[in-house]
Amino acid sequence: SAQGVAAVIDGSNNTKLAVNFAPIPLPKGQGNYWVLYLDPNYQTALVGSPNGSYLWLLARTKSISVDQRAALNSAAERNGFRTDLLKDTIQP
Repeated sequence: SAQGVAAVIDGSNNTKLAVNFAPIPLPKGQGNYWVLYLDPNYQTALVGSPNGSYLWLLARTKSISVDQRAALNSAAERNGFRTDLLKDTIQP
């Protein structure tokens, strides 16, 4: 588990986030996580780091449908991420 504080980068149209996991702030205007995909119903999202090192598939529910997962995987691949490296998290 990790706890961070996120702020939207001004002028990014809500697509770039500055997320801090420590009390050391990021340089002003730097976004370390980008919203790469948001489904039309706001139920799933894809967030990744611009350097390609980190990727999260996020959902409002504990599980997602096969179609939702396919859409997230497709968006990840369009953005240069390898989906075969993704690990599913068991949700209690």
